[in-house]
Amino acid sequence: MIERLGAVAAVAVVCGALAGVVIGLVTRGVVDESFVRDFWTGPPAAGIFALIGAGLAYGAATVAARVSRRSAERQEWWDRAKWALSGVHLPEVDTIPTRVDDG
Repeated sequence: MIERLGAVAAVAVVCGALAGVVIGLVTRGVVDESFVRDFWTGPPAAGIFALIGAGLAYGAATVAARVSRRSAERQEWWDRAKWALSGVHLPEVDTIPTRVDDG
């Protein structure tokens, strides 16, 4: 859980830094309307969306692998339990000794 929070914090810091850089460039006049239009309609935007898609695919694959691993661990435990219990021989009901009162 702590590792996940660390990853979320790292993503938040990177996004914040990127937003700060963009805001700084816009307020200084380095980025104007034509640049923004060219950026969002050209290859840079495609690259950004490709990275976002790759991140989503990685997250989905990570979750699927975790679920699959847990399922395999549970199945292995159940297979071992069945194997161990198959070797247990319970006595027949007729041969179970009963307690006899002496008094």
